[in-house]
Amino acid sequence: MNNKLVSILIPLYNSEKYIQETIESCLNQTYKNIEIVVVDDGSSDNSFNLALEFSKKHKNVFVYQQSNSGAPKARNLAFQKSKGDYIQYLDADDLLEKNKILTQIERFKNSNEKTIIFGDVKYFEKDKNFSWNYNSITKDYRDAKEFLLDLWSSSNSVLIHSWLTPRHLIEEVHGWDEQILKNQDGVFFAKVASISSQVIYKKESIVYCRVDNTNSISRKKSPKSEASRLTSYEEYEKIFQDELVNEKVKKALATVYSDFIFNNYPENKELCKQAHQKITSFGFKEPLYRNISLYKNLAPFFGIYNTIGLHKKLSFVKQKIKKLLRG
Repeated sequence: MNNKLVSILIPLYNSEKYIQETIESCLNQTYKNIEIVVVDDGSSDNSFNLALEFSKKHKNVFVYQQSNSGAPKARNLAFQKSKGDYIQYLDADDLLEKNKILTQIERFKNSNEKTIIFGDVKYFEKDKNFSWNYNSITKDYRDAKEFLLDLWSSSNSVLIHSWLTPRHLIEEVHGWDEQILKNQDGVFFAKVASISSQVIYKKESIVYCRVDNTNSISRKKSPKSEASRLTSYEEYEKIFQDELVNEKVKKALATVYSDFIFNNYPENKELCKQAHQKITSFGFKEPLYRNISLYKNLAPFFGIYNTIGLHKKLSFVKQKIKKLLRG
């Protein structure tokens, strides 16, 4: 396994504050048979030049450019330029713990060729204030589709940086869908998992996700992008199209659409209405309550939508108080 090349693929857009630290975290990996492929997505700052300096100093760093076309296209181009047997995706403002790739490569030694492996995530800000991401699905799955159902039912997520993926699985799903504006990573890895035989969790494999980047595209919402997110869930349904009578499948999909409502009501009421129609098609009258005491206690009396609105108002006030206390 130590002869296997790992390609680290990084889409880069206006991240001059972070890209140097990100690339250095890759170069500092204890597993040394790696290449780093960076695709600049039409940055208007100095990101490209900073990345280019690394390619001049390190023979395993490759930097390319494209006109601004979005992260999925940049990831697809990086994949085309890469040669690795295994693929590690990484955003330009996030970091890899030094043993991240090594611990996953070691785990592949006892796994079949259709295995995918994910690890843990720590969130951090510029002062390196780390906090763990609690995830209830941190275990091995001998059936990769069961992993998807537990993932969706629990309202959890696994960041793209957490995975180490065999190249042939990415080739089989034909890479990233460049037409999706939101949830591209959810659709991509759902497709990869659906053709995998098993999912392995490796606790010691850690990535650091930055939460203080206010320019992060993934955190920005618009009616157009949220409409694309809603449409993207149809890809989840296609994966289980022959199992839509299964109660666990129906509950998992209904939970996905319920989470969409929790995140988009009341800002995008028409989209929430469409999501609600999906929920009823799976046999549920109302969005499925989140595991928060506020919903369990108030929703039966005031209705789920009024409770969502109240929860968001309380969260807004809580954030305002925190800012005031910080001075």
